[in-house]
Parts: sequence; structure tokens; C-alpha cells
Amino acid sequence: MDVFKIDLSQESGMTDVWAYTTGELDTVGSLYDSNGTLLLFNDDGYFREYVHSFSLRRTVEPGVYCVSLSAIAQKPAITCSTPRRRLNRATR
Repeated sequence: MDVFKIDLSQESGMTDVWAYTTGELDTVGSLYDSNGTLLLFNDDGYFREYVHSFSLRRTVEPGVYCVSLSAIAQKPAITCSTPRRRLNRATR
């Protein structure tokens, strides 16, 4: 599992967070708030033509969030994208 920290604490308003994977790798994704509360989960989100990808999209208030990515198959190469935001790997 990979976990990415999204720090939106300096934002002044609502922000659209979007994370997804593409490709043949079967993945699942979750979005958590800074308290570890699950906000969103997706498995097999049918993103574009990729049936095994996940897609998370949510509008959030300023704060710190984490996106976790897990691969069900044992293949490398997970891609995560969030428009207008750079993702930093969270430490656990």
C-alpha cells in the first residue's frame, strides 16, 4: 500500500481533490481526513476504459488529507494524479 499526503491547510476555500489509477493493474483507493476517518473508497471505478482502476473525487474544506492506494494484483507501477496539487508520500 502507498499513502500520499495532500496538505490543503493553507487554502482559503473548497478544493476539488481527484485521485485515480490507470492501466491493467487492479487497484483500490481511499481518501481519509487528518483524523483517519474514511471519507471515500473506490474499487473498480471504471475510469475511462480501464475497468480495474479506481477513481476518487471529492470537494473538501481546507485541511490535511491522505489517499491510500493498494494493488490487488502483484504488478508494479501505480499512478496517482491530483489536479493542481503535488502529492507528497506520507510517513506512517
